[in-house]
Amino acid sequence: MRSWGLIKVYVYGIVNLMLEWLLGQNSYSAEQIVDIWDKSLPEPLRKYIYPDEFL
Repeated sequence: MRSWGLIKVYVYGIVNLMLEWLLGQNSYSAEQIVDIWDKSLPEPLRKYIYPDEFL
């Protein structure tokens, strides 16, 4: 159950950030959005997003 909570918090946050960016409510570049997304990804979820790193 802990994993679902972690996923929900992360997804809600990243979706809100993306929505703000798409609506022009922040001035991040696409590269900055990718960097924020990558650096904010919780370690337990990395193996699902970047499975090659865990082979």
